[in-house]
Amino acid sequence: MTNSSINRDAECSPDREAHTEALARTLPGAEFSAAGMNGSAQQRPDHAEALPPPPLLPEVDLPTRMKRGGREPTPLPGPLRYEVGQRLGAGATGQVYAVLDRDLQRVIAIKVLAPEPSGADGKEAASFLNEARLTASLQHPNVTPIHEIDVDQQGRLYFSMKRVAGRSLGQEIADSTLAARSARLASPNAIVDIFIAIANALAFAHHAGIVHQDIKPDNIMLGAFGETLLVDWGSAVRLDSGEMRLYGTPLYMSPEQARREGSDQRSDIY
Repeated sequence: MTNSSINRDAECSPDREAHTEALARTLPGAEFSAAGMNGSAQQRPDHAEALPPPPLLPEVDLPTRMKRGGREPTPLPGPLRYEVGQRLGAGATGQVYAVLDRDLQRVIAIKVLAPEPSGADGKEAASFLNEARLTASLQHPNVTPIHEIDVDQQGRLYFSMKRVAGRSLGQEIADSTLAARSARLASPNAIVDIFIAIANALAFAHHAGIVHQDIKPDNIMLGAFGETLLVDWGSAVRLDSGEMRLYGTPLYMSPEQARREGSDQRSDIY
């Protein structure tokens, strides 16, 4: 019996209350919808009204917590949640590690902001935070999912994300020869699939007004199970922000980026 047939029966039933009780026994959680159907909030079950309000957590912004030297005491998982493993890579703004999330029993990746020198103006931290938020806003199959951003006990900003088990397109190209091609580059169709995946990620980002600014083989991850992900959005900008941040790798820059004239969606396509 479908939900629609149940609802039609309800309209025709002479005993609406009996039908409501039957509905509650048939569908999990139907007591809530049945109460709404009867048009009376007073008919909701007692346990629905007894639900406690969500806990109020202290509203402390990330820069303040960084200055205080770490996480404020909250009911959230403590500093021993993550077991740090091997270093996966390093860049200008931070280092990436594979870590075990003990709470969820899964391996993820964490990017940790490199310590800023004494007297720094905080631009690196702002850029790091911008990278995490821009990436998190792009919920797309070909963009690395961001899980959380926080401050560790040493006051270092970090964000966690999916751990992609695989290699970059740059590594695959470097290790491939005419005699022995990588499995992911073994056929023209496989290469076209990679381009389509990255084009889809860029189309999604561009529709949201975000430009990556650093498209290159090293920023394209090829997962062991066929995933293709566009990573490292540290150079990305929102076009509507009015912010002029010109980043990128010289070998892969568009002409306008190299001339420091600004960039837009066409720069990524180049």
